[in-house]
Amino acid sequence: MNPFDQAWDLLKAPVVEPIPGVRVGYAAGGGLDQSAIVPEQVIFQGKNIGPEDEEIGQIPYASSADSRMAMMTPNEYFDAIAPYTRAPLDGGRSDEYRWTPRGQSSHDNIARIIEGIKEGKVIGAPTLSFGKKPRSEVGYMDRLANEDAWGYTGMQEGGHRMEALRQMNHGDTPIPVLQQRNFHVPATERRPPPRPRIVEDDELLRRMRMKRFNRRFIPKAID
Repeated sequence: MNPFDQAWDLLKAPVVEPIPGVRVGYAAGGGLDQSAIVPEQVIFQGKNIGPEDEEIGQIPYASSADSRMAMMTPNEYFDAIAPYTRAPLDGGRSDEYRWTPRGQSSHDNIARIIEGIKEGKVIGAPTLSFGKKPRSEVGYMDRLANEDAWGYTGMQEGGHRMEALRQMNHGDTPIPVLQQRNFHVPATERRPPPRPRIVEDDELLRRMRMKRFNRRFIPKAID
């Protein structure tokens, strides 16, 4: 795509309002599949997101013709990424918070996003990145007809925005999510489940620590 075409695609960036008062923006270009978006939801089609439309988070641009828009609830979003995050999420669907990776800083950021949404600011559509599954035998030419060939790469953008919507009681309300797809990028493996703690292991660890302590601090008897 030449620079002129890319600039024109950015001028066509739509804003979707899946929840009354909640505006979600994304840049539709490169043949982006938007069939999952209800046409009546698009309220800003054909116009640039201007200075009067303040943004929360990055307005994502579909960089691949393989990419598509999907409708996902915040809880579905967190369910999808939970098996791949480096550390387990804060909680499940029934917990108060699911996404606070930076502790109090995340709580403060979520509060600012909620205020921005209430002020009518546009939030960038959350983004999940997908690539070719490591052991898939599907070739590049057959990728579009084989959904099972795609897997999550572990990259996401928008967790705080999704958590803000949960805090606004929209945890089970679907909003547009960009599935950024690149078949040349490998998908990631699921995070191994945490190893269960075994009482015998704890006892062995205690004995090893005691042995090290005795060697360092208890003098040997002199014959």
